[in-house]
Amino acid sequence: MKKSQNCNNFNKTINNEIPITIEEYNHLTNLQQEILTLVVNHKETQTILDKICLFAEALLPNSVASIILLDKESKLLNIKAGPSIPPEGHIALKNLIPGPHGGSCGNAVYKNEPQFVQNTYEDDRWKDLRQVAYDFSICSCWSMPIKNQNAETFGSFALSSFEHRKPSTFHKMILDTASSLISIVIRNHKSKKELEYLAYHDKLTNLYNKSYYEKITVEKKQKMFNPSKC
Repeated sequence: MKKSQNCNNFNKTINNEIPITIEEYNHLTNLQQEILTLVVNHKETQTILDKICLFAEALLPNSVASIILLDKESKLLNIKAGPSIPPEGHIALKNLIPGPHGGSCGNAVYKNEPQFVQNTYEDDRWKDLRQVAYDFSICSCWSMPIKNQNAETFGSFALSSFEHRKPSTFHKMILDTASSLISIVIRNHKSKKELEYLAYHDKLTNLYNKSYYEKITVEKKQKMFNPSKC
């Protein structure tokens, strides 16, 4: 993400009704295969989410990808992954309010449907984030809702371009594929956390159980015999 207010218009050759090519289809297949392999191999959730962003960015030059999740308690949106976004960008996009003027992601979560903003400098959907668009040259921004198994939106995946442009059919499929994969990754992470909790807590009292203390004892012994791991 860079700071500038100069945006090129990249729309004259774009036709979003053009079917994807075999090469583009292969890119999407590779994205799915690589990410699902990471899930099966129990890679860290943050590592996988960052990988999805970087993979998507490689398919849309001159862009940055981000994953923004909704906090259940505050009802605000915050960046979960955005490896190419600088720290000041993370700060600018902190605690976003879902709503009709809350940018592409704020609208995607608020309306529970994709948002394809071609010109963030003029589109009313970016009214509350106009200065952010100026400061970081977010010229266009496309956002896809991330949904759970009940089709409820709990976040969004976005591609922000440094050019005013419309998404092609391929770009929309990138967004759709990525959001589906993110949903799988997040649900898998929550399932592991829930299983871990059940494994080490008593169902009636919610206190640590025997298995937890046995686990702690084993870990202490391992540290005693392997000082380098301490």
